[in-house]
Amino acid sequence: MEKSKSPSFLESPGNSSINQDFSEYSTDTTPIMTDADTSLPHMSNTHKQSDIQYAGVAVNTLPPGTVPAYRAVFLIANAALGAGLLNFPQAYMRAGGVEIAISMQFGLLLFIIGAFLILARCANHSQATTYQDVILFMLGRRVKEVTQIFIAIYFFGSAITYMIIIGEQLSSVIMYASGKSNVWYVDKRFCFSMFALIFLLPLCLPRRLKALSYTSFFGGIGAFFITFVIVLRYFDGTYSKEQNLPVDIKSDWKSSFGAVPVICFGFQCHVSSVAVYAELKHRSLKRFFSCAMVAMAVCSVTYSLSGTFGLKTFGSHTNADILENFHEDDVLVNVARVAIVFILLSSFAIVSFCARTVIDGIFLTFRKMTAEEAERSERPRRIIETLGWFAGILLLASVVPDIGVAISMIGGLASLFIFVFPGLCLLQTVDLKKPTLLTSDKLLIAVSFIYLVVGAFIFGEVTTLAIMQEIKPRQLQ
Repeated sequence: MEKSKSPSFLESPGNSSINQDFSEYSTDTTPIMTDADTSLPHMSNTHKQSDIQYAGVAVNTLPPGTVPAYRAVFLIANAALGAGLLNFPQAYMRAGGVEIAISMQFGLLLFIIGAFLILARCANHSQATTYQDVILFMLGRRVKEVTQIFIAIYFFGSAITYMIIIGEQLSSVIMYASGKSNVWYVDKRFCFSMFALIFLLPLCLPRRLKALSYTSFFGGIGAFFITFVIVLRYFDGTYSKEQNLPVDIKSDWKSSFGAVPVICFGFQCHVSSVAVYAELKHRSLKRFFSCAMVAMAVCSVTYSLSGTFGLKTFGSHTNADILENFHEDDVLVNVARVAIVFILLSSFAIVSFCARTVIDGIFLTFRKMTAEEAERSERPRRIIETLGWFAGILLLASVVPDIGVAISMIGGLASLFIFVFPGLCLLQTVDLKKPTLLTSDKLLIAVSFIYLVVGAFIFGEVTTLAIMQEIKPRQLQ
């Protein structure tokens, strides 16, 4: 069979437009394996092999996806929903009120949605199954290795945040059910440890992402229910009348900027979205982007409602976890606490799944294993990596005081995945060596630089503020 010539886009970074059809440079498509039900971390076993090389890695064709569009929406949304949902009311307070916060939120949302489109087009051309493989295709091996480290740190911090929330919610529910507050089994560390071993660990061990698409549906329903409870408690006036809490909030620009990491953290689902694209049924850019848009609409509605009415109910007394503001004997709120646990059941598993691909990729690179060797040792390696991941999370979740601290520390990293890396990928789609740049090329360059500047600023400012906030209390002790 005569092989088609690879376009310059694949020969070196930034030599062609990403708008070229991938079929122009596809070659021999003989499948390596016939089993199409393999995991995403090793999806290359089911790819259709290609002779094209980029950064030393063969460009392969993905097998047909199996996840329907509606479940893909919940997978993407659930990767974002969770800890951010509970922290948005306090983020609105830091921003200086509802109007300022929502303006910031929707301003950043334009970039967040644009990043989905950039990543989808890059994933389509690279036929990658993970975020880090998209980076490898577009930016090279060294940038991928740096990205893997950032992803591992970010997901580790996210998982710690989820574990803390699970412990806090289960502790409150058990105290209400038992009527006791000073017994060992209501300690949040015991609660999240037992829940992790019984429910989370079995859900994180499977090789495929497909199974999580079923649990994510219940997580989405849970998010709507929590938002409903927060809104209802505002309108029935129970807490505002009882405590006569002020709703007027004043904030300076530094405090306002403290809301940015929460917004970035709350909407960051871009890393796991590449894995969702790889398993999407009837895969196409339009179909995936539609799923991402619906998922972002779901997140925007829930975040805006919970942030607005949570802040209006408790004013300047709003806690990092909004559910901690409610009484422990509030039956409806206790149901909401159970609902957030169900949300995090899926969110934690998705985060752990993506983190495992990163850890496994680093390990395989370090050991320089062949594809055959990696496949033979896949099962024990997956189990050991998952168990080590769990042990580290349980240990640190036991010492981190609350979710506000965790989110402020990792919120800056979220900006890298939403702004910086997509901006670099977009810049690589333009052939900068052409004697004359087209208007479309100049526009892409301008957009990519906006992404880079905004992302670098957010990362630097947010990280600096988070470190300063941690240092000041210790200096006063």
